[in-house]
Formats: sequence, C-alpha cells, structure tokens
Amino acid sequence: MKYLNKILLTLLLSVSYTIAAEPPFFPMEAYSCNYNKAKDLQDYLDVAEDWNEYADEVGMAYNSWVLTPHYFSQDYDADVYWIGFSPTWKQMAEAQQAMTVGEGSKLNERFLKVVDCDSHSIWGIENVRTSSALGDGVLSLQDCSLKDGATYEALLAADKKWNAMLDDSGFEGGLGRWYPGAGISNDYDYDFLFAIVQDGLVSMGEMVDSRVNGGGNQRSQEIYGDLVSCENERTYVATATRIVPAQ
Repeated sequence: MKYLNKILLTLLLSVSYTIAAEPPFFPMEAYSCNYNKAKDLQDYLDVAEDWNEYADEVGMAYNSWVLTPHYFSQDYDADVYWIGFSPTWKQMAEAQQAMTVGEGSKLNERFLKVVDCDSHSIWGIENVRTSSALGDGVLSLQDCSLKDGATYEALLAADKKWNAMLDDSGFEGGLGRWYPGAGISNDYDYDFLFAIVQDGLVSMGEMVDSRVNGGGNQRSQEIYGDLVSCENERTYVATATRIVPAQ
C-alpha cells in the first residue's frame, strides 16, 4: 500500500489542474451517517433540495449523491452516506468553506438535525471509465489492493484491455478507483476502492449476468488476476442531490 500511495502522491504533485479539462485525479468527500430519531431519507433530500439552490447561488463546483445501502453486511452498518465530487481540491475546499458561513452554516445545522455523521473523509478519484450519464443510479464498491510485483503502468494497460472489451459489450456504466486520504480509519488496509456505477438496479443485474454467466468474471481474471485482489463487495442505491453540467 505504501508503494501505491507513493505513486499516487507523485502523480498528484505532477499534474497541473484546470477547470476546462478533467484532471487524472480529482477529490471526493464522504460522510458516513445515521438518521436521527423520526428522520429518514426524504427529510435528508428535503434539506438537500434547499442546499442545492444555495450551491447554485454561490457557484459551487460540486456534484453529490446520497447512498442508501442495498446489499451490505454488519461491517457497513451506516444508514446513509453522502458523497460529493469537485473538479479540483481547491474547488472542493471552496464548497466546504461555503457551508461554514451565512446561509451555508444554517443549512449545515438543518442537515445535522436529520443525520448524525461519525466520519468525514477525503478520497482521490481516478476515472477508469466515464459513465454515459449522470443522475440517480446504483453504485457497487469493493476493497482492493495491488498484488506483489504489480505496477501502476501494468494496471493502466489492463484498464485499456478491459475498456476495449466493455466497448464491444455495449457497457454504459462507469468505473473508478477511489484512493483513501484524510479521515480514513486506521483499520483500512487496502490500496483503493473499486467503484462500478450503473443507471439502475436492472442494469446492475444485467452486468452481473454477464459476469457470472457470460464469461465476464473469467475475462476479468485474465486481465487483472495477476495485478489486483478485491473483496467485500457491497451495493448502494444512489440518489443524485446535485449535478452540475460539465463546462
């Protein structure tokens, strides 16, 4: 893990970020929360709707989703998660700062009346495959680590092969690697989260059919088997709370 994090740090320091072009890595913040007594998803979304109007007013470069567990275990027992993305770390900081002043601080107080959050973390996101559309959908996550001897260059080469296969299959979902940063538990001992995004449960089911009965798992093993090991897959229903069209 230390080797991969050193690679990531080198890449992050060597990239010049611009608003017009999507960088190789960009930030995501995540909150892990439980609903307060007599509160539920609709209460959360009601506050998020007002927050989205405020985000428009202040020009917040920020897309976000609320995640509701669908397939999960006792190891991941939060009621709900909030994930938010910005094009750069500076824009993420601007979005966070906007929630500490004026109307933003009032909205933050309203959020805290709905949920009690026990963690707030930051991640570096690497797109492996961009989704064809943004909106409500389904997110699947796995904990992954590079195997001994695997290199970042080999991982990128494997991505190219995998994407070519997905192009042929007509897959329209998104893929990404989420690298842990500040706020991550010391118990987290993986190199990254591997994320699969689909537009709904039916599309996710179709993808699983292709993996289990269509040879997808075997092909994945051929391409990534010597490079990466993954476990602890879980699935969330993702409700969009803010989508800003690409500039």
